[in-house]
Amino acid sequence: NSSKAQCFQKGTFDIDLGWGFGIYNTQTSISGIYVVSAGRAGSSIVPLSVEYGVGNRIGVGLVFASDKYFANTDSVTKLKPDDRSSEFGVFGNYHFVRTEHIDFYGGLTLGFSSISLNTNNQNADTYTAGGSFADIHFNSRFFIGHHFAFTLSLRFPTMNYSNGNFTNDSVKNLPVNLKGSGWVFGIGVAFKI
Repeated sequence: NSSKAQCFQKGTFDIDLGWGFGIYNTQTSISGIYVVSAGRAGSSIVPLSVEYGVGNRIGVGLVFASDKYFANTDSVTKLKPDDRSSEFGVFGNYHFVRTEHIDFYGGLTLGFSSISLNTNNQNADTYTAGGSFADIHFNSRFFIGHHFAFTLSLRFPTMNYSNGNFTNDSVKNLPVNLKGSGWVFGIGVAFKI
């Protein structure tokens, strides 16, 4: 049976753990006021996912990711900002290439994201929000043997936080919208059970 030589098939269960680097375009607006600012952000990401083969080429799964944003130390307080987010989603994948040692696939993830930005600046600016998360992704697993693989991934995520809570020393509970979209390159390991 030639399907037994495939590294992904119906009934396959994979656990992936990775590390990624992301760059995002951001857009901020105050709810009810048409003030928009645009910027860029970068982050390191640690995703953990599980995938189950519901067909020989189709897999479904869950993913949790933790993000830490890159930021410079504040020039006045000398403190480093603590800017983080996390995502939880469900995904579907189509496995384009399945050989004994190579698994190349792409898919769509939909889920929820939360963000917490604590600037540690002299105004004590903070922002917290929850919102939607989606990504289109292309991944590869390169198996060494039958159960262990190295992974590469390229993702194109979008996050949308509506009516988040901005607070500082002079403003309390200002509703602020934040959107982000960009790309993430990742590496990791996978284990097939």
